Amino acid sequence: MPTAVKAIVNLSHQTRDLNLIEVHNNHLYMKCKYHFRELEDWMRSCSDEEVQPHHPRNQ
Repeated sequence: MPTAVKAIVNLSHQTRDLNLIEVHNNHLYMKCKYHFRELEDWMRSCSDEEVQPHHPRNQ
């Protein structure tokens, strides 16, 4: 694979990861006190299976 293509692929992965982190950080700015721990857990495991919903969706 050409180096330029590798760089683009790596950049797209980094951008995706940064976007996911930014989504979590944006929720932190909403003063949701439960999310700091959730963000730490997510950064470690990248799995939502163990994270329990703490505020129900409006229905």
